[in-house]
Amino acid sequence: MVLGTATVASNGSFSVNLNAAQLKGQALSVTLTDSAGNVSAGAAVVAPNPNASLPVIATDNLAQAEVALAPVVARQSYSDSFSAALNTSFTQYYTFNIASGTTAHPVLTLTSANAVGLLNGATVSLQVKNAAGAWVTLASGNSSSLLQVSLLTGGAAVQANLATLQAGDYRIALNSTGLNLATSVASQLQLDVTSLTQFTGTPTAVSGNLVTDLGVNGQADSLGPDQSATVSILKGSSYVAAGSGTTVQGLYGTLTIDGAGNYTYTPTGTASSVGKVDTFTYELVHSNGLVSTARLYVRIDSPQATETWSNTNLGANATVVDATNDVASSALTLVPREVVTTSTLGTQSVLVGGSSATYTTSVAAGTTGDLTISLSSANLLSLLGSVQVQLYQQINGSYQLVRTISGSSLVAIGGGAYGVTVQGQVAGNYQIKVTSGGLGVATSLTTTLDQHRNRAWPVRGRQRNGGQR
Repeated sequence: MVLGTATVASNGSFSVNLNAAQLKGQALSVTLTDSAGNVSAGAAVVAPNPNASLPVIATDNLAQAEVALAPVVARQSYSDSFSAALNTSFTQYYTFNIASGTTAHPVLTLTSANAVGLLNGATVSLQVKNAAGAWVTLASGNSSSLLQVSLLTGGAAVQANLATLQAGDYRIALNSTGLNLATSVASQLQLDVTSLTQFTGTPTAVSGNLVTDLGVNGQADSLGPDQSATVSILKGSSYVAAGSGTTVQGLYGTLTIDGAGNYTYTPTGTASSVGKVDTFTYELVHSNGLVSTARLYVRIDSPQATETWSNTNLGANATVVDATNDVASSALTLVPREVVTTSTLGTQSVLVGGSSATYTTSVAAGTTGDLTISLSSANLLSLLGSVQVQLYQQINGSYQLVRTISGSSLVAIGGGAYGVTVQGQVAGNYQIKVTSGGLGVATSLTTTLDQHRNRAWPVRGRQRNGGQR
């Protein structure tokens, strides 16, 4: 291929303008042709190569893929029916168990031709079995933070929608002193059971370029002379040219990469892969024999997890630390973060004529709270028959009654105290009012609050013996 021609001057000098620049050390040949068309032998010329001394340098890269976690939810349904005679009292129980390691959202639907009469003539209550085996009422009536009872659109059914409940034995009680019309009732109890230990993952891939992306040292790769080194990837026990595209199976996902360094990593999406690192080794290979090796580290993160990654060991899995920064064990579990606080709200003097005290508390934003209100007194057993505990929630600037608990409904909780747990209270301000009748002698009554606050789906993990999880 002729790159250019020129005429030799009378003094023998010439200059040839090439139609394509030659800057890569190409071997060129120059010939002379006389007026008779005779061509001389070629004279060898080597084109300059300003990049001849460029090194081949591969740098470690760090990328982050993502797995979104969601708890496993299973729906359970139970159906039966009963008949209610005219003006005849009845009680129906719907008993269910919520297994350890799960929560459940129960919904009871009662379908009847006399649904309006059922709504107005029957009372729905939520009860829990305490440690002594007795049923204790948690909520009763048509509207509370634990229980909402309403007539469905169309007027053909009554629905009791309960708050999410923790593990335990429960029953819904339907009590009536008699309906205005005889009717049959079809019942369906539906439980949406959410696991606290089993999760599904939805992966999000990460893409980049090993050559042009800045490495962990802040520098991109150098491809050597003519910028012509290409990528080979370690696959199994040997390196293969990435070429137009090569797939490598990692420990927690799949890497697809080509010879120019373009890659996509797709995590498998398992919950157990969160906090792990997948490591891939690659080479930059130049035709002049220069080779440089580096690694791609892919961290697998999750919006539902809080990981601590090593700044010095990029191949180390994350340490997932709970709220107390305890790193004593090696298990990785996904649980709601629970914060338990105990506080003495106050002590009221109980005189012969009785007494009343009101205490203020709150459930923090972004949490739900299970409130255990306990009472203690030297004369508690004598007082219980006249004690009343009321929980109020601040709604639109004023306190609204959530629940009234009589002293006879309180259960022994140890240490001589009696109390009740009101579950599932939403974030906001609350008041607890304790009222007591009098005794023949003056005494005092102390109110204590244990608050269990839960946040949804962070990750709790721990570390043992220097190992990371």
